[in-house]
Amino acid sequence: MKKTKLLSVAILFVISFQLHSQNTSLQIGFGMHQDVHLGHTITIDSILIEPYSIKDEFRPIGMIAFQKRFKENIQFEVGLSYSITYYSYVVSIYNPVFNSFPKKIGVRRSYTFTFPLNINVALTNKLYAKAGISVTLGILDPYQPIYFDNTPSINDIYNDMQNIFKPNSFNGGFGIGYKIRRFDIVYFKKVALTKMTKPISINNKQYEVFGSFYSNSITLFYNLMFK
Repeated sequence: MKKTKLLSVAILFVISFQLHSQNTSLQIGFGMHQDVHLGHTITIDSILIEPYSIKDEFRPIGMIAFQKRFKENIQFEVGLSYSITYYSYVVSIYNPVFNSFPKKIGVRRSYTFTFPLNINVALTNKLYAKAGISVTLGILDPYQPIYFDNTPSINDIYNDMQNIFKPNSFNGGFGIGYKIRRFDIVYFKKVALTKMTKPISINNKQYEVFGSFYSNSITLFYNLMFK
């Protein structure tokens, strides 16, 4: 229900923008996005904690945007995108038999809505650069604790890591687009400018596991023109 209400508000917003504007275009796009979560490894005695970036996996993304032309080479853009984001990490305990840290991978899924505000600047008749800001609102999946019988000493840390993620963020971004008749091919990089995780507390000490979050997307848009 919450997701439906959020989507309805966003659609009404962009429709209102179009109805009160002239010389605008509507873009509907679908593509793929890649999330990259950076951080560093923390070792506490024989326990290892680190980010587990699933950056090599591309997932679908859908977008809708309205563009208003101010000058011949400048457009103002407002819109909405929807995707699924996975936040993931590793908790391991040293195994002396294999001289290694067997991985226990945890994943938290978020249904992600992003509201961008961009400026597009034409470089040639077909090529343009774009940059702007956006707000991301995420809805995390419910989480049920998991307990490992073979490694009970990491159960609490593993489950506590599930609760450090904050799926809402303020972002900056930049990209480039290329026009082919009524279609645009757009690459865009979105970088979170606010922290998307909280520190985890272990033995009364705070540890920051994650650092930067960013995403890459490649999207094919179809343009509908309004006068």
